[in-house]
Amino acid sequence: MIARRQADQIVFAFSTLERKVLERTIAALLQNYKVRPEEADQKITAVWYSARGCQRARMSADETAEWLKQLHLVRTGRMAVLETCLNQFTAQSQPPWALGIPVSQAEALLTALNDHRLLTAARHDIGEAEMSVRSFASLSKLPPDQQTALCEIEFLAYMVEELIQLLQSPA
Repeated sequence: MIARRQADQIVFAFSTLERKVLERTIAALLQNYKVRPEEADQKITAVWYSARGCQRARMSADETAEWLKQLHLVRTGRMAVLETCLNQFTAQSQPPWALGIPVSQAEALLTALNDHRLLTAARHDIGEAEMSVRSFASLSKLPPDQQTALCEIEFLAYMVEELIQLLQSPA
């Protein structure tokens, strides 16, 4: 992956594998963002819609429901940016694979990618120990689904880091 800032755009260039991972990630995010908090499975609820803070703040059931509804609206507000990204990929028929996103929308993409990282970690029971793996020998000791999930999480972390760097740099 190569990322650069061009005026008010952030432009990514991806390998075919990177494109497929990002395309699958965006499609999953679009599906998961459609799920309302009250219909969400335990993993989504735990990482995106936890009500523990509401309980600590002694919010009523109605206040908690409204808070969760607002969180869901924030997430669904990112869907337009994700759909734009997906449309860019489907409009391309061969490499090089490119994705351009306005700087004004980059934060929505960054946050969505992080949402997916959190959900992927929860769904594959990836905790601090797995996130700390730094050698191929240690990685190979994990179950294959955790290996795949960890590689996806790390790739998305790299994208998030690049976005942060590019958002901080002058145009």
